[in-house]
Order: sequence, then C-alpha cells, then structure tokens
Amino acid sequence: MNEHTAASDWTAARGEKWRAQLAGMEAMLTPVDEPLIRALNLDAPCSIADIGCGGGGTTLEILRRAPAGSVVHGFDLSPALIELARSCKRSDERAIGFEIADMATATAPEKPYDRLVSRFGTMFFDDPLAAFANLVRWLEKKYGLKLANGQDELKGKIIRLAHMGYIDQFDILAAISGIELVLAEMGHPVK
Repeated sequence: MNEHTAASDWTAARGEKWRAQLAGMEAMLTPVDEPLIRALNLDAPCSIADIGCGGGGTTLEILRRAPAGSVVHGFDLSPALIELARSCKRSDERAIGFEIADMATATAPEKPYDRLVSRFGTMFFDDPLAAFANLVRWLEKKYGLKLANGQDELKGKIIRLAHMGYIDQFDILAAISGIELVLAEMGHPVK
C-alpha cells in the first residue's frame, strides 16, 4: 500500500491546510531556496518549471533572480495553493505563470523547459515513477532536474528516499532502481 497523501487530498483538505499554514512553511523552507536557485546556474535567459510549487514563493524568487528574458512556471496539485500563488504575482510580471497539474499525467509542454526545479515538492508524488518518467519529456536536456535534498555535512553525499512516513518499501525499491538506471546510463558501474 502506498502511504503517499492521495492527489485528491491535495486538491481538497490538505491543500487548504497547507495554504492556511503557508507563512510558517515558507519561513521554515526559504533557507533551501539559496542553494537550490544557485544550482540552477541562471547565467543566461532560460525557461524553468517549478514542480510542486505550493504557494509560489520559490517560483517568484527564481523569476526575481533569473536573467531578463527568462520564463518561470509553477505547477502544483492544489487549486488553493495555485490561487494563492497567482495572487502573489505582480500584474506586470508576464514571464511567470501558475498552473494546477498532476505531474504523473500532465501533458508535456510544446517547448521543453531548460530546467526543472523542486523545493521538496517531488516527495509528495502519488506515483513517483510515472511522474519522473513524464517529467523527462518536459526537459530540453535530459538531466536538467534539480532537487533539494541532502543538507549540511551530507550535502552531495546522500539522496533522501523517505520522508515523514509518506513512502513504503515499493517506493524505495522504485527509487533505487531509477538511480541505478541513471548511474548506468551515465557510465558508472552498478553492482
């Protein structure tokens, strides 16, 4: 049995609860933005999709730091959070958009993104395999994905597979299999 919060819950009660607590959540999670945005290498105009954008705080910060000519879109399951994110957008900000989407089934954009980013949003996928398989089609370059995980002395040394009890043994096996496939494809031996 998958222990993830169902997508239907994010579109209803859980999304509303997160929205009600958004200020506290943003205060707690904002420190992750600095290294995450730095990892995007925003040195030239580009298109970026923020996956699981919640109330849009990181999405808006990415747009502020991105070079002129960049486009940033935020995607989330929760209509309440997308509504809030849209309300935070200034009326003159045309290079940003927020859409309700389930990343496991969302249609890939006509023009792929240069980068995908997620500040912990990917850990809430109901079906991580389907979502990541779909998101590969969203990228201009195959490995333009950035995730916020491993911190402090573990930075760059770990990949976090479980969080807050929303994952089971099948999710862990699927994640390990995915890591093995990527490592093998990149030429690293997997034993």
